[in-house]
Amino acid sequence: MSPPIIMTEHFITKFQNLLSPEECADVITLFEGSSAHHPGRTGSGVDPSKKNSLDLNITKLEAWKPYRQVIEQRVMAALANYVRSYPHLVTGAVAPSIIDPQTSQPRSITASELTALNDQTLSQIVHKIFRLDGFNMQRYSPQVGGYHHWHSEQFPHPNDSAQRSLHRVLLVLIYLNDVTDGGATEFIHQQVAIQPEAGSLLLAPCGFTHTHRGLRSATQTKYVLASWVMYQPAELLYAS
Repeated sequence: MSPPIIMTEHFITKFQNLLSPEECADVITLFEGSSAHHPGRTGSGVDPSKKNSLDLNITKLEAWKPYRQVIEQRVMAALANYVRSYPHLVTGAVAPSIIDPQTSQPRSITASELTALNDQTLSQIVHKIFRLDGFNMQRYSPQVGGYHHWHSEQFPHPNDSAQRSLHRVLLVLIYLNDVTDGGATEFIHQQVAIQPEAGSLLLAPCGFTHTHRGLRSATQTKYVLASWVMYQPAELLYAS
């Protein structure tokens, strides 16, 4: 079941209660107990003037596996709900086929047909087309912490031969604690600011149209989990 949507505007959607308060606290405790932290990086490396954070890539850490599996399952459920709101994310990009009930021949599914699908069928389509990248947990300290640089999520990566950053579709940001004094995720063109609430999920497009930054808080620490919705590899996406 998808977490409930509490706002959607300009393709920016915030979901409530992806994680419970107890789950958020457990994740933060696990992060603070790790010895594998490193300074936050952008595509061009460590630059605190752009991004000032302490990060931990949890993707391959065994202690995080139970949490990661639950989080991935819930994010994919939320993604299906997002696709139901914005079906052209699927029909315009990949155009999956269905069997026409009148002609018994395959044809592209329409946006209205996609939104009318039951949850199970829509979830199957979403899993066939999309995947999640790894998860990176980040801690932003009061006064200095923040992703200060206006940025988007799609770019040619200088060090990744697979160029996964060019396959990104939506940004995934899970807020792990409430931040009331600054700390918002701010979108420049839409003039929208999303305030962190513990357990909430933010989905938004990765392209330059949704250029954004993470504001600093003068008094509060901010914890987030970040990832991306990506297309499946072409050899899987177009396999017969």
